[in-house]
Amino acid sequence: MRTYVESLKRCFDKGEITSVKIQMMITLTDEEKEYILTEKDKEAISQNDK
Repeated sequence: MRTYVESLKRCFDKGEITSVKIQMMITLTDEEKEYILTEKDKEAISQNDK
């Protein structure tokens, strides 16, 4: 992935930007948006299962 996408992912994981902001970014492809948002969502789901 691009350095820009990796940076956005780190910011999202830290809670510095919201999923809404990521979804609204026209500079990102759908694949990049999914990459940024997926891991955090998986963590939330797995924590809810505990």
